[in-house]
Amino acid sequence: GEVRVILQGLGADSLLARRDRVVITGLELPPGAREQLRARDRRYVYSPLQGQLSLGLRGDARGLREAVSGILGDILALSTREGLPTGKEIPA
Repeated sequence: GEVRVILQGLGADSLLARRDRVVITGLELPPGAREQLRARDRRYVYSPLQGQLSLGLRGDARGLREAVSGILGDILALSTREGLPTGKEIPA
């Protein structure tokens, strides 16, 4: 649904959501994104060369759906590139 549309708009290739980790591949985030994401949550790991963003969920009280929503919200909050689906409500 809408999560898929947002991921496609971000240029992501895939999203893997497991009990302990969420991984999004194929991302090209703007300069400074790694630092901004880590300021929001120190568990973010972004590798610009691989285009991979991951967040470990150990100890996170949120469910997977809520965690994915939060991650997409964080990405959209820092994205300034044209053509990104900004300002959309992320489904919970």
